[in-house]
Amino acid sequence: MYFHYDQPLGLPRGSVRAILATLLVIATLVALFLKDQEVSRFLVPLVSVIVGYYFGRRSVE
Repeated sequence: MYFHYDQPLGLPRGSVRAILATLLVIATLVALFLKDQEVSRFLVPLVSVIVGYYFGRRSVE
């Protein structure tokens, strides 16, 4: 593995996008398990769109 000088944070292409998507999914799961209905009501559709976009984008590459 080597440093990618032309990519954000020196990571391989798509890594930052994957990290952000993963963190948002984890935050949503924590909110769901804590039963915070106000937060989860807004986060579940948002996470669904982000995960759909992420995997849709990955299938094209």
